[in-house]
Amino acid sequence: MLGLMNEDTAKGAIDRGPGPGWKPAVVIVAIALVIRFVPGWVAPMTMAHFIGLGVGPLVGILGLLVWWVFSKRLPRRDKWLGLAMGLLVLVAGFALSHPTMPQVLVMYGLVLLMVAFAATLFLTRSKPWTDRRWILLLVWGLVFLPWLALRQDGQTGALAPELSARWRPTPEEMFLEDRAAAARNGVAPVATTAGSDWPGYRGPARDGHARGVTFASDWGKQPPREIWRRRVGPGWSSFAVVGDLVFTQEQRGAEDVVVCYSLTDGSEIWAHGVPERFEEPASGAGPRATPTFSDGRVFALTANSTLVSLDAATGDPHWQRNLIEELGAALPTWAFSGSPLVLGRAVLVFAGAEDGQSVAAYDRDTGERLWSSGTGTMSYGSPHPAVLDGVEQVLMSTDAGLQAFDPQSGDVLWEHAWPLTGMARIVQPVVLDDGKSLILPTGYGEGSRRLNVERGAAGDWRVEEVWSTLSLKPYFNGLVCHRGTCFGFDGRIFTAIGADDGERRWKGGRYGHGQVVLLDDMDLLLVLTEKGDVVLVEATPEAHREVARLPALAGKTWNHPVISQGRLLVRNAEEAACYELGAA
Repeated sequence: MLGLMNEDTAKGAIDRGPGPGWKPAVVIVAIALVIRFVPGWVAPMTMAHFIGLGVGPLVGILGLLVWWVFSKRLPRRDKWLGLAMGLLVLVAGFALSHPTMPQVLVMYGLVLLMVAFAATLFLTRSKPWTDRRWILLLVWGLVFLPWLALRQDGQTGALAPELSARWRPTPEEMFLEDRAAAARNGVAPVATTAGSDWPGYRGPARDGHARGVTFASDWGKQPPREIWRRRVGPGWSSFAVVGDLVFTQEQRGAEDVVVCYSLTDGSEIWAHGVPERFEEPASGAGPRATPTFSDGRVFALTANSTLVSLDAATGDPHWQRNLIEELGAALPTWAFSGSPLVLGRAVLVFAGAEDGQSVAAYDRDTGERLWSSGTGTMSYGSPHPAVLDGVEQVLMSTDAGLQAFDPQSGDVLWEHAWPLTGMARIVQPVVLDDGKSLILPTGYGEGSRRLNVERGAAGDWRVEEVWSTLSLKPYFNGLVCHRGTCFGFDGRIFTAIGADDGERRWKGGRYGHGQVVLLDDMDLLLVLTEKGDVVLVEATPEAHREVARLPALAGKTWNHPVISQGRLLVRNAEEAACYELGAA
């Protein structure tokens, strides 16, 4: 009896006292914040950064719960009741949140929760425990449960969530509601491309160069004139433009759609849907690749790996193949993103399948598989055409490094090993003007590398590393080179490096994770920023100098811009716009 009285007296003393101390909680939260934020500051977009985003908050919350259970300054009943209530709030928060929110809750919600919990312990340290416990429980619920009202509409390139009220219609839902039925306008077939067309991903040579293009660059006096603007379905595709036909890809409900618009007024001409849908929380719904026009056909790869061949004038299908079903390829985390490349009779795509099936080639007329070859299994890049030392070849950058293929036979001509553990390359290689060297850009803190590639007298190939640099670390943003200087993104900041030595020439222009096109004849760069502005920048090694700026789109914009027939086309996951560029 005396022992029970002493125990009750001790519990009463704890109840009347201040309860658990605040210092252990602050230490636990500080350790968690270091794990969560420091890797991203030191080495952004690396494996350590990605791991820290999730591990840090989980370490903090689990640490607080363990400390709570083993605290000697808490009444036993409060330990278990508090643990049960805290877990109930967490479980309810994750279970009842919008399907796009669990990742956000871990990366951001748990961070706010543990910081608010430790701060409340400190700020209420002088109050009786009978009051503090209810304040702590109230803070725990008020900080975490409001996330139930939110929906994630994707993330920026810096992994910051884009949030909206979960009851608001999504841009895709508004697009589908407003969209009128597609009309076939009887467009005349287009067999070949003209010099001013843009037949596929990153232009005629797929290198991000707009050659033979000039227009008025003083946008203060002669700004681009908007011709049309329209809603589009979500997706990160760019455009292919041939004559009056504009081809792109977008998600429309349960269909991954290749769509043809009119360059003249933006009206829809035809649409061909494949019954597939891809969606994930970070980058949202929709296809990632860009259609390719060739000799009256349009070739497109859906996010879920279906390669289709369509009539360019009508959208009628000729054939289709599914890489997952045919080759045993695995669906990448962010979907199949490589744009088809047409060389001769071969339509080449990245498949990433095991057993020497990294790249696959199909007959453009019949869809019959011609060959599959290569060892890389992870890439969000596209097969890249090149002529090195006078030999036509196809380059493919993957997690294994860089491989070169004979486009007709699939034979591996040469390779350069530069493995990335568990990560995929995204940015296209850049072939330099000497025809014997190239630059292989790599994100995740790895940097860029120049290679010299030459063919020996016996037909063998020699690949030599010229330099490597950490001054240019593009994540998923294009790179272009002009007169000995290469321009691209070092993370989120626009940068210039020397092609001869890899040394930084300048760094400036916080354009986020944008995209760039080189205007060769104007010595200018056209940058489409992540926020939708179009910026003209001097293509010079001397300094970063902006020439003009146009607020072209609103919202996150990762799609490549296009210049064709004196017009600028831009789009993102919600809208597309076409501008007429004034004569120089």
